[in-house]
Amino acid sequence: MATTTTPPLDEARLGAFMERALGDAAGFMATTLAALGDRLGLFRALDAHGPCTSGELAAHAAIDARYALEWLRGMRAAGYVDAAGDRFSLAPEHAQVLAVEGGPLFLGGA
Repeated sequence: MATTTTPPLDEARLGAFMERALGDAAGFMATTLAALGDRLGLFRALDAHGPCTSGELAAHAAIDARYALEWLRGMRAAGYVDAAGDRFSLAPEHAQVLAVEGGPLFLGGA
C-alpha cells in the first residue's frame, strides 16, 4: 500500500492567502452593512443630523436603537463612519459617496 505525503507549506503563500481571505470577508461585511445603511436611509440621516448617538440616529431613521448601534460600530470598524466618544458622524467626503443621492459620486445601491 502506497503512502501519500503532504508537501510542506509555503508559509509566505499561506500568509498572503490568509490576508486575502480575511480582506474578502471584511469587504463582504462592510458591503452588506453599507447596503443596509443605504436601504434604511442611515447614511442620509447621519449626514443630515450627525454627529449623533446611536439612539439619536435610531430616532431619525425610525429603527431600533440596538440595530443602529451595531450598524454604527460595524461602519466605524470598516472606516466608513467616524466616532468621537458615543457620537458618530459621516465625513463630508464619505457623504458624497454614501448619502448624496443623485450626486456624481454617489455609490448607494451599488
